[in-house]
Amino acid sequence: MTNEEALKNANVRAFLDTISYSEGTTKHGYYTFFGGSRLPNLAAHPNRSVPFGKRGEFTSAAGRYQFLKVTWRDLAKKLKLPDFGPHSQDLGAVELLRGCGALPKILNNDFKGAVFAARKIWASFPGANYPGQGMRTIASLRAAFNRSLGGAQPFAGAKASGEGAKLPKSEPGDDSGPGMAGLIVAVVALFLASRM
Repeated sequence: MTNEEALKNANVRAFLDTISYSEGTTKHGYYTFFGGSRLPNLAAHPNRSVPFGKRGEFTSAAGRYQFLKVTWRDLAKKLKLPDFGPHSQDLGAVELLRGCGALPKILNNDFKGAVFAARKIWASFPGANYPGQGMRTIASLRAAFNRSLGGAQPFAGAKASGEGAKLPKSEPGDDSGPGMAGLIVAVVALFLASRM
């Protein structure tokens, strides 16, 4: 399956929306620069770094999927991407999902496996453990995924766990996920669903 073909798959599209939710780029989408500011255009990756965190780290993360400049440079060359536009960013994200082994998991309805496989690419995914970066919960990601899917068939077991509630748009720096009460409800629901 090509990246173009993968983009037509409902699970892949919903997973891309989930990455955007997790990375806090829902406000400006493809135009998001790290920290939530808006890029003036999408002719090319902005190719600039900004400081973040308390330890003096720098990042060049930009776009809907927060591509680092070196990652984008390599993807653009490999895929012959003409710009930093929406379609190019989508193709680049699918290529990253393919490269880390998450794409077949997404296509085969293994949501948790896909998140686990992609956790070292997207710092906001649970288990990523990047210094200075907040992480979402698996429950909040699954809920965002189900919300994106809408009426389409969710990953196996997703609805049974009580997830799929409408989530507010994320804001930069928001790593709270569904909150402690929501997390407890999700964990109990998952436990009960697994016992049936």
